[in-house]
Amino acid sequence: MNPQARLAPGAEVSAADMVIPLDKIFRVSGVVTSLENGRALNDGKVELLSADDGMKISESKVAFDGSFHFALVPKGDYQPFGLRQRYSLP
Repeated sequence: MNPQARLAPGAEVSAADMVIPLDKIFRVSGVVTSLENGRALNDGKVELLSADDGMKISESKVAFDGSFHFALVPKGDYQPFGLRQRYSLP
């Protein structure tokens, strides 16, 4: 028997198993660069937004080399949004 239950936000359930289909979980990564000169921006954050309603799903700090990573992203449609806090000019 495979009973399924839907949980409301904030709901708690005990003595239950949760199955997460790993073939539908992904890692998203990239590099933030300047439009002016193509150099990597080394500070700030990138938010991953739902393409449907613009709701923030996750955020990642931009590393020194301009890279960012999101782990455990469910299959779906998203849009990245970069927030520059500051960056160093060479």
